Parts: sequence; C-alpha cells; structure tokens
Amino acid sequence: MVTMNLRRAANSKENKGGGDRKPEPLLPDAEDISQISRTSLDLFLPILSAQSLSQQINEIKSLFKEPLVENYQILSIVLVQWMLNTAHTSPLRRAITGCLNNVKDVELENLVVEQLTLRIRQDCLVEDDSERLLSVKSIAKCLENFRFRFETYSCFREEENCEEQHGQ
Repeated sequence: MVTMNLRRAANSKENKGGGDRKPEPLLPDAEDISQISRTSLDLFLPILSAQSLSQQINEIKSLFKEPLVENYQILSIVLVQWMLNTAHTSPLRRAITGCLNNVKDVELENLVVEQLTLRIRQDCLVEDDSERLLSVKSIAKCLENFRFRFETYSCFREEENCEEQHGQ
C-alpha cells in the first residue's frame, strides 16, 4: 500500500518534467543574447528566469506555438546553441529537439540547419585531432534524435572531411 502511494506520487502530474528540479544554466545567457540582439532578449527572459526545469521546458514549448517570422533568426541561433551546449541527457535538450523536429515552417527549418552547419564547421576547425573527434562525437550525440530532411543531410555531408576543406 505504501509502495503504491509512493509510485502514484512519483508519477503524479506535478512531478513530471522536472517540476522540482532546478532550472538548467543556459549558454548563451541573458548577457550573451543581449549582445546578439538587445531587442530579442525579452523573448528568452521567461526561459532564463524560470524557477524550475519544468517551467523552462514549458516556456521553450511556448516559443514554438506561434513564432513570429521576425524572430526566426534569433530563435534559430539561441535554440541551436542551447541544444548543443546542454548535457546529452538533459530534459531541456530533449524538449528543444522535440520542438525543432516539429517545425513546419521551411524558413525556420532552413535557419536551424544553417546554425547547425555553422556550429559543425566551427568545431571542425579545432586543430587538435582528439578535440575535433570529441566535438564531432558530441554533435553526433546531440543530433541523434533530430529529424533530418534529405537536403539537411546533404548539407552536413559536406562537413565529413574537415581536413580536406580547411587544409589541415
């Protein structure tokens, strides 16, 4: 009887999604975002100032309900960085990836692909082979649950051999 009550409490609606867990630190943070676009900081403040992980996740999801076209660029920049800078097992990463996988707007999807490509190119420029390998493995883990269109995949295929492209 006691065990059943504990299971119910653990599975209750209020405990799902990290409700009592601390919010995750995010990079870029408010200062970084304001340097990119001071006017767009208000868009991300509810996430950055959330009191719990579940509140952060809910605020991330709300960004995708009806995003304005004029926010697509900053959304793609910040969300891709948050996705790639959080822990592989992070519920926040899963929420961001899930939201990005459900993007229906081709323009926003293309901007996300562009940001992912830029990050991969940047990480491939690392001179130390062991660091480059760790970067590539980390990015691969980040993207293992990310849905790719054929055009997206071909975009990343170009990055398969960083040494040839960058003469290293």
